[in-house]
Parts: sequence; structure tokens; C-alpha cells
Amino acid sequence: MTTMTYTHVRCVLCSVVRLAGSTLCSGRVEIYHRNSWRTVSDDGWDFTDAQVVCNELDYGTPVNVTHFGEGSGEIWFDNVTCSGNETSLTECRRSEIKSSRLHKYAGVICSVPLQQPSISLTSPNGGLVWGPEGAEITKGSSFVFSCSINSRYTPGRFRLFFSGVNLTEPAVNHSASFSFPAAEYEHRGNYSCVYELLLPSRTFTSLESAPIHFIITCE
Repeated sequence: MTTMTYTHVRCVLCSVVRLAGSTLCSGRVEIYHRNSWRTVSDDGWDFTDAQVVCNELDYGTPVNVTHFGEGSGEIWFDNVTCSGNETSLTECRRSEIKSSRLHKYAGVICSVPLQQPSISLTSPNGGLVWGPEGAEITKGSSFVFSCSINSRYTPGRFRLFFSGVNLTEPAVNHSASFSFPAAEYEHRGNYSCVYELLLPSRTFTSLESAPIHFIITCE
């Protein structure tokens, strides 16, 4: 069985920061220096320090500050102290040391910033009309709700919500379609969707899309 390691690398001047872990947005904090990756001690490591790393890698806020494994190799940064305004971890106050003592590595789990998805409605048989109160469709006509999002993260899925119903479709190229063969009166109501990013250790959910009010008219 092969274990995949995700690394998100950001070049800042002559330094490179990455998260080395089993998921896209979490792992041990590492800094590239003099042709090798150096670790950061978790001494004094807190949410403010982690926020700088998450920002540097274009992620969201830190979900958890933790350590990822123990070791006796060389560390480069110790007692990191960030104000939260830095654009790179290398701008934070710290002690630069070489240590072979047993230590814990600084790590972080960052959230993933997801945009609000879009929702649209079409009718293959052309029975759809947009009125002042929303979308109107003739009873018995087929209709399709489509959800999409501008995101660089995969894999994911969409959930479509209406009248207490929750439908799920996997995202393909960051979009999904929900097809209904015949409009019935129970289909009327407000429709909206959310996008969920599925990672091995966590699921991130977007904001809900703007709703579409759906009206069923007589044949």
C-alpha cells in the first residue's frame, strides 16, 4: 500500500515553506534552507504562528495547532513568535538553532477557503419561464439544477437542498447536475446548493449558494 504525502510549497525570496503531511492542507511545517528541508520546533508554537503559515500557503484559518511526529534530526527554527502580520514564517522572530535533542515538530491543520457556489436552472423541454417571483415551470416538464464552483481543490461533491430534501452528486470538473424527469407540486420551493471538499481527515463545506425560488404551474 502506497502512502501519499501532500506538499504545498510557496517560494518566498530564498526560503521555501511547505506542509509535509498525508493531506492537502495539514502537516509538519518545513522550511527549505541550504539545499535541505529543516523542521520547526513546537516550542512556543501557537495559532498566531500557524496563521502566518496558512496565509503564506493561500489557505484559510488554522483549524488546529499540533505536532506531527517526533525526531532527533536537525531543526532550524525554535521559539517562533509571530505577530500575525507577517507574509512569511521567515519574517517572524525565532531562534535559529541546530539541535539533535529529541523534539516535537510544529504542525498545523489549515482550513480550505471555498467560494460560494453558483446554481442555475434549465428545462430540456422548454417549459421554464422566469417570473417576478422566481422560476416557473409547467407541471410534468423535466428540469435540471446545476451547481458549480471556482475551486482548485478536489475531490468534492455538491449537495442540493429544497423543501427538506438533501440530494448529493459528485463534482466533475467542479460542477454537478441534478435532473428531475417530471415536475410535481412537491418540487416547488427554494433550491440552493453547497460544495463539500472531501479530504481524508476532514470535510470542508462552502457557504450556501443564492437560492432559486421554484414554482410549479398547471398544465
